[in-house]
This record gives sequence, structure tokens and C-alpha cells, in this order.
Amino acid sequence: MLRLLARPLACATLAGGLWAAEPGPAPLPPLSGDLVGQLALPRIPGLPPLDWRVQFRPAGGANLAFDASASAPGFEVQLALTLPRGETPGAWRIVSAKIDAAYWWKLTAELGGVKSLPPDFEFTGQVTLTGSGSWRGAEASGALHTTLAASTARSSLQNWTASGLTIEGDLDLAASRVTLREAHVRADTVQTAGVTLRNLVFDTAGAEGGRVAVRRAELTAFGGQITLAPFEVDPAKVAFTTSVDFPNVVLADVVPLVPQALKEAKGRITGRVLVHWDSKEGLVSAEGRLATLPGETAVLRLAGYPGLLSSRMPERIALVSLLSLRNPAIDTLRRVELGEDTLIVDRLNIDLFSLTGASARTARINIVGHPTNDRDVKRITLEVNVAGPLNQVVKLGVGKGASIQMRSGK
Repeated sequence: MLRLLARPLACATLAGGLWAAEPGPAPLPPLSGDLVGQLALPRIPGLPPLDWRVQFRPAGGANLAFDASASAPGFEVQLALTLPRGETPGAWRIVSAKIDAAYWWKLTAELGGVKSLPPDFEFTGQVTLTGSGSWRGAEASGALHTTLAASTARSSLQNWTASGLTIEGDLDLAASRVTLREAHVRADTVQTAGVTLRNLVFDTAGAEGGRVAVRRAELTAFGGQITLAPFEVDPAKVAFTTSVDFPNVVLADVVPLVPQALKEAKGRITGRVLVHWDSKEGLVSAEGRLATLPGETAVLRLAGYPGLLSSRMPERIALVSLLSLRNPAIDTLRRVELGEDTLIVDRLNIDLFSLTGASARTARINIVGHPTNDRDVKRITLEVNVAGPLNQVVKLGVGKGASIQMRSGK
């Protein structure tokens, strides 16, 4: 921002440059003025012309004070500064700055070298900026505070939206280079692949090499609070690996993720998963296990798989060569496989694998249970295998890049 105003400010400082360079006060009459103009930088594609105004007036100690403003579509800023004098550097202050994120985010990302966003990324909201510090020559130092409010973000390619997004950040400016001190990110709601995440909290701080350290990350989903272990990211290429704790996942909230397998579910599971996420690809891999809580009763109703269980049992049981009886377990198994009867779960394990490839297995669900009426069937084992790229697996029911296979055992 200061860089954009360098040319108009240079014009204004010519009026007081020689005066400010003198070691002592110069007996000159008060000097004031008002300059206006337009700044165009055709070498920066997409940058609109910047209308500017600089007013200068006498300040204490035979110095000059400047009030500068600039505006463009979706952008307005007001600055106040004084000139360096002797050993005393000049002072600068951003009185106010407002930026329309929807208009400026793409140009800012290109200028900053950020290339990790999906091509259909959309971003709205208003950025405000304040700050103050000192300057001399081409170098400035100080502190900045920025706020992003009433923001939304989305990507249809990655199947997610975010609303109620706010960011509060403090930045340090040294030798005209801006670095992050700390930032606090909040989001009311994020929707992805049929799952709603709420009350997202991310507390971050600047790290070495311009990286960002995420010190606190938590959110509410699947009926409980989910916590991410601390991790670091590079703003120019946002990708990270971290472990995620799922202390109390409600199975009913998992059903939308596997509509081809389950119609209804009750109970809870817990576990820890190591995930790798990329801003371009979305969820790349996940590895870990989720399992039923000790002493927790879970109930499942299958989506409907004719023959899944009953095909492994004979229709009739032979007593002698010419005499047989209908297998009493067949009707029970058919009711379970068609989703007409529920399955009481004795053990449920969900294993996630970080394998890659179109046909690689990315998840396996092992279920051991019994029907509600277990007079004829004492135990049912069921295995569900999910294959395909994980960023497609989490879009089950939407995309076609994943598949589910189910098999049963005695």
C-alpha cells in the first residue's frame, strides 16, 4: 500500500525536501499545498488507476506534515506522515484503509506469488487496515493491524463453502518487509461433502521463512469437538499434515458420507487420524482408526444389499437324503441386508489408509454384531471396503471417482 503511494508522496516531499535536509530550523515562511493526480501502473496487469491527493502543511520544528489519500474501485486509504529531519526519522500512520476482498483478492494473490488456490476460488468480505511507524528514504518500519469481516469463501471444485469468516491479524513492518506476528481466524460454518463444520477456531503466529505456525485448531462436527495438533503451512503453497482427534463422533452424522452403505446409524466412535490436506487437491490422504467406545452400544441399518448376507447361507438344511427343513436364519438375514431390521453392533472399526491410486483401498469398515432378534442368528460379520482417491471418497453420492464394496462373513 505504501509502495503504491510512493510516487505521489515523492512529488509532495520535493516541496519540503531541502528544508527538511537542513541540520537546524530554517527561517522560511509556512509552506502548505494541495496536490492531486492519478497513478497508473500498466506493468501490473489488472491494477486499476489510482486517484490520489496529497495535502501538506507546516508542522512543529520547521517540519512538514502530509495528509495523503488514494482510491480505486473497492479500495480507499488515508495516510498521515511527517518528513525525516536530521537524526529523527519521519513518521507514518494509516488513518484508515478499506479494501473489498472480492475485487482485490485475486490481484493481491498474484502479486504475492500465491498459486495454491483452486481455479474457481471465490472470496468476499471487507478488509480494514490501520498502523503506524517510522520511515527514512525507501525503508519503513512499524506495526499493522488488519481485520477481515463479513467474509465468505467457496470452491465448487473442492465442494466446500465457508461463511461467517473473520480474521484479526497483527503484522510487523521492518526494512519495508511485512511479516506476520499473529492472527486469529474464526468461521461460523464450513460445509464440505455433505458435512457441516461449525465454530472453527485457528490461532496462528509467524514462523521462520515466512511460514505460519498454527498453534490452536479446533471445530465442532459429528456431534463433538474435533482438535487438530499444531502444524505449519507456507502461505504461498498451503498444504499441511497433522493428526486429528475425534473424541466423540456421532454415527448418525457419518451416514451422509456413506449413503451407499448405511441408511441409519446410532452410537458413537472415537479415534485419531493423520491427515494431509492441500489447498488445490483438498483432502489428499488420511491414516488411522476410529472405533466404538468401550461399553457403547451402536445400531446400524444397511442401505439395502439383497443377498449380502443370505447368499452365504443355504435356503434349506438337509436332515436326511429326502428330507430338509427351511433354514430359519434366512428370513432374519434378509431383513438385515435389506435394511428392514437393524444390526446391533458389538464391535465397529473404521480403518483409513494413506494409499494412493484410482483403485487403492482408502477405507475399511469392520462390523461384528447380531440382529435385534438373535434367536436364529447369533453373529454377523460385515466388511465394507472403500476405494478411490480420498478427495473423491469424501464426495460419495456426488462424484463418481470412488466405489464401495461390501461382503459378509459367518
